[in-house]
Amino acid sequence: MHMLMHDLAITVARDNCIRLDHTTYQTIPERARHVSGYLEDLQLKADDGDNRLRTWLVLKDNLGQIDHLYHMEKCIIGLQKLRALCLRGAADLCVLPKSIGKLKHLRHLDLSYNRKLEVLPLSISKLCNLETLNLEGCTGLRELPSGITKLVNLRQLDISGCANLTHIPKGLGRLTCLHTLGQFVVGSKGDPRAATLDELKCLSKLKRNLVIRNMENLQDLDADFPVEGLNLQSLELHWVAEPKDGDRSASDKAMTRQEVILERFRPHQDLKGLGIEGYRGGMFSAWVSKLQKLVKLEIISCHYCKRLPDLGQLPHLKRLCLAGLSQLEGLEISEGSEQHQMSQRFFPSIEELELMDLPKFNGWERRKMQGASHIDKEENPQMVPIFLSKVQVQIRGCPRYSHVQIQGQQLSLVGMTENILNQLVRMVMASRHASMISANSILFSNLKSITIDFMIDVEHLQWPKELFRSLPALQSLVIKRCHPLQTLCGRVILRHLIALETLSISYCPELDLSIEDDGNEDDCGEDGCDVQLQGHSKLKALHIDELPKMKHFPEWHRHLRHLEHLSISDCDSLKALPHWMGNLTTLTTLKIWSCDGLRSLPRKLILQFLTTLESLSIEWCRELDLSGELDNQQEEDGNTSNSQFSEPTKLRELAIIGSQNMVSLPLWIQHLTNLKSLDISFCESLEALPEWFPQLISLKRLDVSQCGRLSQRCRRDIGEDWPKIDHVERVFA
Repeated sequence: MHMLMHDLAITVARDNCIRLDHTTYQTIPERARHVSGYLEDLQLKADDGDNRLRTWLVLKDNLGQIDHLYHMEKCIIGLQKLRALCLRGAADLCVLPKSIGKLKHLRHLDLSYNRKLEVLPLSISKLCNLETLNLEGCTGLRELPSGITKLVNLRQLDISGCANLTHIPKGLGRLTCLHTLGQFVVGSKGDPRAATLDELKCLSKLKRNLVIRNMENLQDLDADFPVEGLNLQSLELHWVAEPKDGDRSASDKAMTRQEVILERFRPHQDLKGLGIEGYRGGMFSAWVSKLQKLVKLEIISCHYCKRLPDLGQLPHLKRLCLAGLSQLEGLEISEGSEQHQMSQRFFPSIEELELMDLPKFNGWERRKMQGASHIDKEENPQMVPIFLSKVQVQIRGCPRYSHVQIQGQQLSLVGMTENILNQLVRMVMASRHASMISANSILFSNLKSITIDFMIDVEHLQWPKELFRSLPALQSLVIKRCHPLQTLCGRVILRHLIALETLSISYCPELDLSIEDDGNEDDCGEDGCDVQLQGHSKLKALHIDELPKMKHFPEWHRHLRHLEHLSISDCDSLKALPHWMGNLTTLTTLKIWSCDGLRSLPRKLILQFLTTLESLSIEWCRELDLSGELDNQQEEDGNTSNSQFSEPTKLRELAIIGSQNMVSLPLWIQHLTNLKSLDISFCESLEALPEWFPQLISLKRLDVSQCGRLSQRCRRDIGEDWPKIDHVERVFA
């Protein structure tokens, strides 16, 4: 509220609406009718009674004192003309005083979020003028008093979130003025106190939201069950969910009974929200797919369900949540005579898609409608779902599901099979749109990033060069978690993706980049392709992670003339780096991490790197020993070092971490005149720093932690090597 409007409201209300506290009113003004304040203040002012008040709103901060029933009793006795009473969120309210029944004029009672409140007094049935009773979030409430059915003027009875209610009192149908119920709890079979669902027939004014819990207690329903006659906006049906790993065996008879019950819960056609949880039938009713105005649909923990009805024809659906459907294999969509018409109708309004814990879910499958042309047997019936940037997609625990996510100019392919991937390739090359969600065209030629995540059965990624020519603006390509993948057409990728700047390949345990798979390059020999690569490749960043079968770098890497960042990790079969890597003169960052098979680095390569790199990191390569690198050569020719380091070194950051075999620092480190940071932690065989170490005059940070004896020698002021490093600003030992 604007400050001016606030001041105007205060001026108009004057003393009619007041807030009590220690700094304002000492007594309740004569004109006051609506009062709010903390309990201690209200106790003080109202103890002697004041029948002028119509509203009593207890503020939340001090509601912990509300368990003093004596004070509440006196307050209620003195406020018998009260119309509205709010005790919302009283953390310690366990019991409501019996004197509440004396408030004959009370119309609105708010007891919501009193989580310790377990029962209501029987005297509440005497509030004959009560129109609103709010019990939302009273999680400790076990039952409602039977006399509540006498409150015939009740319009709002909100018991949503009362998770411990065991039943609704019999006679609920008498509350014919009821507009809001919140939830209906089906009592156990044979409970004489519990209302039956048939009593909802009398609640013709019921609207908004209704949750029906404990559906497992239902044995049968009348054929004329009245849910369709209720003008509800949202309906939720809850069965008590079975344990995730519990016994899920169910007889065909029991499952059929559940299916019949669900069929009779057909709501009216204007329903906007539907939630079904814990349903124990094997099939869903067809009416779910006929709710043309449905906006939100949530189906959760229905462990017996294998198929769902066609949900693709819901034109207004904005949110779809499928979670915990352990047997669900796929969703059928109807395909008419023209694919174009189908794509325009399928989920045109979807904004949120949530798929959780669907271990057998394969995705959407085409189903031929009557009069549609026959689907080619060789064509994959499974469709490629393409989600545009407006759709928020959350998918977890769906190992067999394939989908495409487009966020702006970024494309993600998740869970692709070979058939689906080929289908998508044909779609890109044909420049035709086959989106399942929107009829808006997808401009693949404008894509700048593609991520391929978790390919299921693709062993050889052999894409035609025409595909890459259809992606002239692509700058980033990420391939990860493709476990069956064995070969990759690297030369074709670099040759035809002329704008590619970043290539990342990770978590492909069967992939060996050493094996060239460029079968599409029949039009040129190897030398010809290499010449073309030199002119086309603009790659600036290459990341190779967890390719345990890669034995050496493929030859096409030598042509990455613009490469600036290179990272290699978890390539255990890699024994050495090739000599030609020294020709990558633009390389500024090199990271080698956890390559257990790497035993040495070429001497010439290191010398060339030192004049180009700005950051070098060699971590947890346990077999690599850098101690002797260059040492023998320098001993043979004492002048060699001066000539070799005639050019200034650019290296500013150097990390040699976890090198178990390194007993001394490499001599070439003394020539790193611009070195700012040196990390040699977890090198336990390293016992002392060399005498030349003070020559590193630019060094600002040194980390020698977890280096055993060396860490002790580098302790501030008392370590034997401290005089060698006292010029370093930050030392971690």
